Amino acid sequence: MKKTKSTGTGIRSLLFAAIAACLLFISVFAYGGNALAASQDETYTGKPSWYKEGFTSADLFHNAPSDPRVVDYAGVFSDAQKSALENKLAGIKTRTGMDVVVVTDKSMYGMEAIEYAAEFYDMNGYGAGDDHSGVVMFISFEPGNRQWFTAGTGKAEKLLGNSDNINIMDDAMEPYMLEGDYYSGVNAYMDKLSVLLEKGKFPRPFMTSLLYVGIALIAGSIFGGINLSSKKAGMRAVAPAVAASSYLKPDTFRITRENDTFIRTDVARALIESSRSGGGSNTGSYHSSGGHSFSGGGRRF
Repeated sequence: MKKTKSTGTGIRSLLFAAIAACLLFISVFAYGGNALAASQDETYTGKPSWYKEGFTSADLFHNAPSDPRVVDYAGVFSDAQKSALENKLAGIKTRTGMDVVVVTDKSMYGMEAIEYAAEFYDMNGYGAGDDHSGVVMFISFEPGNRQWFTAGTGKAEKLLGNSDNINIMDDAMEPYMLEGDYYSGVNAYMDKLSVLLEKGKFPRPFMTSLLYVGIALIAGSIFGGINLSSKKAGMRAVAPAVAASSYLKPDTFRITRENDTFIRTDVARALIESSRSGGGSNTGSYHSSGGHSFSGGGRRF
């Protein structure tokens, strides 16, 4: 009998242990599910980790050249993509002498896009030379507030403060951003930015150049016509003939038959280039906590 009682006690113990394990599993699963839901609905308050309260001067230090120029808080780039962008930005700095930075984030922390971009740039010591010249692109992936904004400071501010320049670069980036190809979008933008920083302006579109040539030809024709008329006015020795018959010797030219013959049709085709000029980008300026002025623009996606 004792043996039977011992066996019954062991079975009850195993049963209680199994029930306890099930309850523990259910509680952990429920907590984990709530935690996941909380992370998905997470709201960002306060300021980002890089933000320095009381920061007043960006002229006190420069960021180390070895520090990353692609800071992907939003996690939208692969390691290979970040490496490729880092190399591109380093090349732009080598050719232009201006720093270029890209930062992404899941939240704007209550700041405006240009404010986030400028403060991030200054508080992390970016910039080349005494005036901290450079460009910073901020891409926000905050739900309901997805946008990018690119701002320039120092020698780059005037170039990025031009709305035409901003629209040209944003036009190159926008199709990729709308398709979710963020790497290609940033890459296309940086190709345009490199040209702007190196040349100081974008080459004129073909049709614009053609327009200038046309205006020059018209102006030249008008000037030449006026000059020719004035020269002809001085030639009074010979009276102009009124009719073509004045130049013919009588009875030496006769037309016996005339007819029109259709030979062929020539059709000329020319490509007409078009550009978006509706001012689709939002532009603005900002004075940072570090004492620098930034100007630029961007769009939502």
